[in-house]
Amino acid sequence: MKAVLIIVASIALFVSAGGQMVDSQPTIAAPVQEYELAGSHAEISGTWHSFPVGLLVRFQDDGRASFGLDSTGEAVGQDAHAWVEGSQLHIRFDDYAGESEVCETAVGVYEVHVHEGGSISFVPVVDDCEARLNALNGHPDLRFDLVFHPVE
Repeated sequence: MKAVLIIVASIALFVSAGGQMVDSQPTIAAPVQEYELAGSHAEISGTWHSFPVGLLVRFQDDGRASFGLDSTGEAVGQDAHAWVEGSQLHIRFDDYAGESEVCETAVGVYEVHVHEGGSISFVPVVDDCEARLNALNGHPDLRFDLVFHPVE
């Protein structure tokens, strides 16, 4: 049934274009989301859950951060320090547990977009640490950016 609909749609495009071949690939535009840039550490303090991946991230008022929390809220992943300069969040891993030498020293810089409803997303400015980049912005294979929601 699906193949028949595609053929019928292709024929309809051909006929509506006066017998000229047209590009029949649909263009999907991402919805435009209103956001404000986070300009202080207080705006991101708390525990955040990424959708759809499910990573829990915590930013504390004193600048400590944790990537990967267990169900009780205890840090089981990577610890980091985070600070805001202007409208950019800077993150540096502490004693990186992975295999990347880059992640041991690199500081990732992100804009934090605060969306309507209170969710946030991390938009990379520069980050040479692929593990942190994928955790905050999603792996390129996902083909969409992660959105983090507050955990209450």
